[in-house]
Amino acid sequence: MSFVVLYDANVLYPNTLRDLLIRIAASGLVQAKWTDQILDEVFRNVRKKPT
Repeated sequence: MSFVVLYDANVLYPNTLRDLLIRIAASGLVQAKWTDQILDEVFRNVRKKPT
């Protein structure tokens, strides 16, 4: 049995942290969850980032 964890926008936006947390979920240690609103916030921040 794994823990259910909510991944908020502040951990999904930085690439390195997101990669680590998704890999942890893929390994089965946790069940990652997020909402459409969280993803909307992530995408807004990605679009704001200066290139």
